[in-house]
Amino acid sequence: MPTQLSGYYDNDASKQSALKEITITNVGNKAFLDTLPFFSQLSKRYENNSNGQPIYIGYADPGTAVDAVGWAITKATYDSNGLVTSELWATGNTQFDKTWDNRGTYIYT
Repeated sequence: MPTQLSGYYDNDASKQSALKEITITNVGNKAFLDTLPFFSQLSKRYENNSNGQPIYIGYADPGTAVDAVGWAITKATYDSNGLVTSELWATGNTQFDKTWDNRGTYIYT
């Protein structure tokens, strides 16, 4: 099932330009997201495992409280060599409709 991300970003530092809409499909590499204007303007939050590898990565507008709806969250799993085996989205979608505080309660698909 393809992953689709939709959102808005302001590509003008003066904040005078209209918001631009973007849609990205089939995202398989989260590092790629960081290169996009929309995602580079989001706050990111991490929860790491005992090896320092991120388990949960949350994306939200700057200033979004950890207990507020407004987060898109991924969960990574690793093999015995420490390599990523999967990166899944909370509730199976990329919507910004989750709370960071509840990241452990979501089903990731």
